[in-house]
Amino acid sequence: CGYDQDGSLAKSPTTIDGVLGLSSSTTSLPSQWAKKGLIKNVIGLYIAIHSCMQ
Repeated sequence: CGYDQDGSLAKSPTTIDGVLGLSSSTTSLPSQWAKKGLIKNVIGLYIAIHSCMQ
């Protein structure tokens, strides 16, 4: 989990993408879970205009 993150996902390190489940790699944890049928292979992402932290 994280707050106030910004930047381009296209330029993010693949190690972070895998942790977040945003990588197209089959080695990311969500991809492995989906392959086993534990979860659906979808991503939910919440993008807020204002900061979540005060």
